[in-house]
Amino acid sequence: MADNTNIANGLKPIGYLSGAPYDGKVNAYLVAATNATAIGIGDPVTLEGTSAAAGAPVNGVEIEGMPTVIRSTAVSTPVGVVVGFLPNFSDLGQKHRAASTARIVLVADSPDLLMEVQEDSLVSGIAIAEVGETADIVLGTVNTTTGNGESMLDSSTHATTGKTLKIMRLVARPGNQIGTGGITDKRYAKFVVAWAEHQYKSADGV
Repeated sequence: MADNTNIANGLKPIGYLSGAPYDGKVNAYLVAATNATAIGIGDPVTLEGTSAAAGAPVNGVEIEGMPTVIRSTAVSTPVGVVVGFLPNFSDLGQKHRAASTARIVLVADSPDLLMEVQEDSLVSGIAIAEVGETADIVLGTVNTTTGNGESMLDSSTHATTGKTLKIMRLVARPGNQIGTGGITDKRYAKFVVAWAEHQYKSADGV
């Protein structure tokens, strides 16, 4: 059988565990200029454990007390997924957060968010019996033209516990098919996932 279309656009919010559709709700966070990693739409971010100081507005926005985030790693616990940015008035066409620049990111940070994501299918794929398990995120590059990150579901990391995302179901879309677990056909399937690990699910501070 043929592969699914290989279009990795990161994590895309689509709804909530309650069954409600995604309603666009976000919170603003700061990525500090000291951070040297580019961030795109669809990338997961993690609380850095501090907030911005007074007297240093970013693109005209006062940021005192605004929590700071960094791009998540494959194994760090996210606070949410980036869905947009406040404008960069020095480059209005910039659709991503460039490395080493201060940028306010808009994050869908609800712990009960549902998202669509593509599996990477590098070592193995997600099979029917593995829906309901968890898996980590593999971080991709940032497409500076579209602004999208290319993070994917790391299908070879699926396990019953200890991973970042819970695999809820296959995205019901014509042409999107689940494979048998190998990497010879039906690769790059799109799945609905939820947060298995989320910083706001924990009672502990950062």
